[in-house]
Amino acid sequence: MTRNQAIAQVQDQLALSELHPEALRLIELFNIIPEELTEAGLSYESLKTLERHALFI
Repeated sequence: MTRNQAIAQVQDQLALSELHPEALRLIELFNIIPEELTEAGLSYESLKTLERHALFI
């Protein structure tokens, strides 16, 4: 799986659930940063949900 595929998969999974466990694992595994997710089209609300749960520090 490439980094871009992982980011796309994270987006798909977060559309299903705000804190989808597989999405969280991919973010950690690929060390995906918030800017990458917003550039890929992740909503501001989804990003803030991740930040509230201390995924991005």
